Amino acid sequence: MANKEKKFLLKYPNKDFYINKISQIFDHISSVSFAIKYNKELSFDKKLGLGSKKIYQSGEETDLIISQFKKNNFRIFFKESIVVFHNERKKDLISSIKKSFFYGCGWSYVVKKNKLDFNFILKNFIKIFLNLIYHLLTLNFNKMLISISTLAGRLYAFTK
Repeated sequence: MANKEKKFLLKYPNKDFYINKISQIFDHISSVSFAIKYNKELSFDKKLGLGSKKIYQSGEETDLIISQFKKNNFRIFFKESIVVFHNERKKDLISSIKKSFFYGCGWSYVVKKNKLDFNFILKNFIKIFLNLIYHLLTLNFNKMLISISTLAGRLYAFTK
């Protein structure tokens, strides 16, 4: 998935392959970058997503994919040559901070619900913390505030 400037929004592999680990789902799949064959048995967790009216305003697609991956041994194929263009709307800083907090909450809900291992959790908390430090050192205070908000959302939801 790329924006209109053709900048990729996630770190995608440069080859076709089958995703075989849950961490790869978090790394390579987002709500606007995947397609799934219709199955009336599939449903999203209603506590997740923008329509949930809860603090977990993201993660519904990740949760669905992980649950099917674990339960039904889903096969997920990544096709490097397919690119989805996603129009990003410019958000003001306050909206971006709120969004990152709620996305952090959704991430923690999905991680807890799916009982992902401690090493995965630790690695991802460290990654956010290192982003925060990097943005501080490069004097990018807006991104630093967004990293703080993401971290706060993840920590807050872990206490729920």
